[in-house]
Amino acid sequence: MYRSRATQLVLASAALVTAVGFGVVATPGSTASTAPASGATTESRRGDPDAYKINRLYGDHGPRVGWAHCRRINFRVNYAHAPQRSRWHVREAIHRLERATGMHFRYMGRTSARPNPHGRGYPRSTKLVIGWDGPRSKWLPKGVAGVGGWSAHGDGSIATGFVIVNYRIKMAPGFGRGPRQGVQGTRGQVLMHELGHTVGLGHVQARAQIMYQTATRKLATWGAGDWHGLRRQGRRAGCR
Repeated sequence: MYRSRATQLVLASAALVTAVGFGVVATPGSTASTAPASGATTESRRGDPDAYKINRLYGDHGPRVGWAHCRRINFRVNYAHAPQRSRWHVREAIHRLERATGMHFRYMGRTSARPNPHGRGYPRSTKLVIGWDGPRSKWLPKGVAGVGGWSAHGDGSIATGFVIVNYRIKMAPGFGRGPRQGVQGTRGQVLMHELGHTVGLGHVQARAQIMYQTATRKLATWGAGDWHGLRRQGRRAGCR
């Protein structure tokens, strides 16, 4: 859909649903035994290095979406309704995104602005807002753990981004594999997934990747496809 403005922004968002498993055990090769080191090669990461998708405009026939520059991206966080340890979760998820993309995200403080696909109400110079919401949010489809995305100009350059996490869905904290029973995945996995959308990555059908559309029981570390896609969207590729 399109935003009716002189600068015509294209809006996109993607949601992460949750899976409920009973006695589910990770299958061999679907999770890594340890988190890869910061300098780990693509081959040492789980899954297929080609399992990534970069969003394009106009039904995937237009320019690819991404931040037009590699300068710092200012972000703020709305901690209303946020569960305990959310500050650490956000800080760690952003750090992992920076490490993969080579981009710099600068924390500008808390905000009362609510994250939204239009970037409406964002404080001046703020490009990305992260926050929590519940069933009353018109941006959260029923049953999804989170939603994230971007608004972009007609040439594909991202103008603003947003992440909304569903605080009503109780998920395990941290960045580990998560529980074997109940709601699968972790808060860290959800934040990383939604932040991946904010830099232009789309969903993939490969379960081993963080950008898989369903939260699953695996370590919240970038898979080989995630890593490759984020590198293509980041500093080493000149952003866009």
